[in-house]
Amino acid sequence: MYIKQFQDLVTKSIKHYNDQLTNIRATGAHPSMLNKVMVMSYGAQVPLNQVATVAAPDGRTLMVSPFDKGAIKDVIHGINEANIGLNPVENNGKILISVPQLTQEKRESFTKIAKEEAEKAKVSVRNIRQDIITKIKNDKTLREDDSKRQQDNLQKEVDKVNKEIETILKAKIDALMKI
Repeated sequence: MYIKQFQDLVTKSIKHYNDQLTNIRATGAHPSMLNKVMVMSYGAQVPLNQVATVAAPDGRTLMVSPFDKGAIKDVIHGINEANIGLNPVENNGKILISVPQLTQEKRESFTKIAKEEAEKAKVSVRNIRQDIITKIKNDKTLREDDSKRQQDNLQKEVDKVNKEIETILKAKIDALMKI
């Protein structure tokens, strides 16, 4: 019962961790680079994917095609405001974004960010573990040896999840450092 509860909560935490790592660019141009871009459209802030399509025609360029050509200036403004280090340029009703090659310094910076995200994920797992341990200790229906067994099983699950976080981090760092 407690292990299942832990797994459900940790699944959300791992998904958030993966989402955060997706925002760290390891390769060339990819549409997901613009996932965080918000655009002012009809008086409301909306995600870019609701007002335009994003494509990567090659590994160095992103092409944004707004559904409403009148929204081009708002889309460019949204991309600039997202502070992701990309410079959009209008070209025949489309927005082209040249994605620069990653420098070694930028790769190291992204590696540091990836490690910070991994640490945040581990802290989240530890907090979830602590909450579950508290529930186990407060469960008066469990005998002392059952409580200890539950806590041991929980720790094994925590170790598995931490190993998964490290595996994901290693893959991301390998992708970042690959030239």
